[in-house]
Amino acid sequence: MAKHYREAPWWWYMSVLVVSFVLGLVVVIKENITLPVWAYVVALLMGTFIAPFVSSRLLSRLKYPSTDFSAEYIALRSVR
Repeated sequence: MAKHYREAPWWWYMSVLVVSFVLGLVVVIKENITLPVWAYVVALLMGTFIAPFVSSRLLSRLKYPSTDFSAEYIALRSVR
């Protein structure tokens, strides 16, 4: 099925990235939230640096959290 579709161009990914970043900035600046702009940028940068390490660790173990683990985590978070 993938043979029938062309690969998305790089500018598509960049435009989605820029639009998402700008929309996030608009929400942080215009809405009445307690997150400052610098914290939004720092959170995005931290996620950019942390995500590859977490992903590689999960891939190296070849294990993913089971649905039981996810359900238990959601249940514990909803109780608090």
